[in-house]
Amino acid sequence: RHAYPSNFFDFISKIAHPKTWFQQVALDLKGSEVAISGSTESFTTLGQQLFILEQEPLIKDFTLSSLLIGKKGKVDFSFNITLDPSLFKGGR
Repeated sequence: RHAYPSNFFDFISKIAHPKTWFQQVALDLKGSEVAISGSTESFTTLGQQLFILEQEPLIKDFTLSSLLIGKKGKVDFSFNITLDPSLFKGGR
């Protein structure tokens, strides 16, 4: 079976909060897992992004693995996401 990693990038662009910036993405297709780090302008915005992730049915689990105040008061974060493997099947 052929996996389509490009499906993930279409997917993440649809569920990204407009004030959240993802800077690093490590995708494990076999395990349907992704590690993402990025920044946002406030804890409120980060909370909104986490709520979006929580509501998404293709996300099976996620954990916030790091959180710190970054440059200019932005909030830097990392989280790990377990995705439904169906996300990578077939071109979208």
